[in-house]
Amino acid sequence: MLAFISLVFFGAVGYFAYNITQCVARILKLTTFIDSKIFGVLGLIVYVYLVYMNSDVLLEAMMKPIS
Repeated sequence: MLAFISLVFFGAVGYFAYNITQCVARILKLTTFIDSKIFGVLGLIVYVYLVYMNSDVLLEAMMKPIS
């Protein structure tokens, strides 16, 4: 059950990272040079990298009981 909740949360935040980087690219007018979907993919790659680098801290936080 914890794995399912973690995967849903990971997917939801990943989708948010994808969309927010596209919005930032549009606000900064960077889409005139590169397509906004490329910025979205770059944001998603950064998100996955940060989750991977901090996986020990994330697992420790998920396993700690809520007090």
